[in-house]
Amino acid sequence: MGKCLHKKFGDVVVDCNVGLNFVTGTTFIEYQGGAWIELSELQIAFAEANPDATAKEIIEKELMPPLPEQPVDRYTTDEKNDFIEGLMEGLGL
Repeated sequence: MGKCLHKKFGDVVVDCNVGLNFVTGTTFIEYQGGAWIELSELQIAFAEANPDATAKEIIEKELMPPLPEQPVDRYTTDEKNDFIEGLMEGLGL
């Protein structure tokens, strides 16, 4: 029995016995299409070393850089609305 990823389980590595009745693949695109991805020893080791890794990261054996924090919006909704109204007045709308 091997270790696999499948879209219906998300980023969770599951035990599997992929047979001839299963659509299998090796790429993230195939995974997105519903294929079972039977993991290599390197992919299993990567998943074990990085328990928060996504399916894409496990398949590609590479962590994605974290997304930058979103900047705090420095304008209030009222300020934005005032700006839009002023802009529309200036355009004659």
